[in-house]
Amino acid sequence: MDFMEIAESNFAPSHPELHYYCDFGGLQGIFTNQTIWATNYRQLNDRKEAEMLKAPLVTALTSRFRSVVEDQQHASPEVRRAIEDLGGNLDKIISDLARDLVNGYYQTANDLDFYVACFCTHATKDYAREHGLLSQWRGYGGADGGFCIVFDTAAMIPMLQKEYEAHYWMLPPKLALVHYATRDFSIEDIFKPLLDESGSLLTALLSGADLPRKAMGFFLLDAPLFKHQGFIEESEARIVVIPGTKRDYDNVVAEHGIDLPLKKICDRTDARGFRQHVVLFEGLELKLPVKRVIVGPSRNQDAKFANARSLLGPDISLVRSDTPFLPPPA
Repeated sequence: MDFMEIAESNFAPSHPELHYYCDFGGLQGIFTNQTIWATNYRQLNDRKEAEMLKAPLVTALTSRFRSVVEDQQHASPEVRRAIEDLGGNLDKIISDLARDLVNGYYQTANDLDFYVACFCTHATKDYAREHGLLSQWRGYGGADGGFCIVFDTAAMIPMLQKEYEAHYWMLPPKLALVHYATRDFSIEDIFKPLLDESGSLLTALLSGADLPRKAMGFFLLDAPLFKHQGFIEESEARIVVIPGTKRDYDNVVAEHGIDLPLKKICDRTDARGFRQHVVLFEGLELKLPVKRVIVGPSRNQDAKFANARSLLGPDISLVRSDTPFLPPPA
């Protein structure tokens, strides 16, 4: 997948639904405004998850960089002298190159910030697809039970394209699966384009050629898509967006004369503390592609069903979850 593509061609057929869990306030806000919030990655529930890719990426690039450095060592007297000046220990030089490049990726990411909207796909779980996932009801339902909004994946992709065309973003939005650090995880299989472009970047650095720009793009959109294996039951997919910065925006306006507005960064304080988000689809007059809403387990499920029906109107499919879980009292 090229980082300029919003989603892989087989993503929607393989994962036709996106499940979003929320309380009634969230349901009301989404339906009233026809928008979705994407939260700053620094303020997610797992604050360390963006760092998950660092260690396997350094290991994979250390392995890949050996052939790159050896080729340049044979071809370039300047590279040979540089290796000698660094002590001649090729193993250490290669591992340092991999570590420094990955640290550079993360430093650039810290200057930009990326925002994510999180969904479950439940693509291989029939019961969860119809009745919701118990851990999500517990985590996001609130004291009186929650709701799950089920979006049509295929219809979400062109909406993201319209969002991209309406504002100045660093990169196009990306809708993709989250991958988990399981025993059978292979970074070579999952993040191969990032590894390939990182090798091309090192080759250019050592040979003095013009530096390719794709590696950083792949990293920025891949880093939020790798999580601890403890979350694997969620079968998560994410929308990843990177708003343009004011400094970069001013430079682009001066050079190219674009007239797209910057995306507004919104601040809020909730039970988890200070958080930032961007509002997707705001002002675009688009209708979110909702297939149905699941009313979660609750002591008052019938009343919650009635409240949701009043909010949603008669045209949205509304179903009750059969999961026999009662939220704790408020």
